[in-house]
Amino acid sequence: MFIILMIATAARPDAIRELTRGQCDVKSRLIKLNPNERAQTKKYRPTLRMPESIVPVIKRFDADAPEVYLVGGSDEMLKSVRTTWLTARKNAKLDDQVNPYSLRHTMARWLRKSGVPAWEVSAQLGHKRQDLSITEVYAPYDPGYLGEATKAIDTFFAELRANSVLVDEMLGELSA
Repeated sequence: MFIILMIATAARPDAIRELTRGQCDVKSRLIKLNPNERAQTKKYRPTLRMPESIVPVIKRFDADAPEVYLVGGSDEMLKSVRTTWLTARKNAKLDDQVNPYSLRHTMARWLRKSGVPAWEVSAQLGHKRQDLSITEVYAPYDPGYLGEATKAIDTFFAELRANSVLVDEMLGELSA
């Protein structure tokens, strides 16, 4: 789940580890990476467009249980994904350069390679610009908000599913 959400959002690892069902609005197709009770910091957590590829995965979690963490699937947040990550990395015979941030960086490169405008990549990654007006608070409700980024992420998932039986099975299981 951690890897799927990292790919789907290109968010920072802690934002994904701390993500609850209540932060995911399936109807509006938005993921609010910063919970209401958390102040924004310089490591800005944006509101993102939800890729269609993960809608079934998010729907798997009960909307009436907003406190459930998506990574771990319980009402207790995982303290870390370090041990699981290290085990998975060793099993895959990957070197120590592969870390959770690698997924964020990979997606940033994928978005640019896919022709996503730089400002959308910046917004997707939460690179807050000081010169944005207060009106930008409402940007996530624009139907075209992060449209190119979301389309590129959905294409990434489609290619993963087409090229890996394991990924296709995993996404299918998660959305069941």
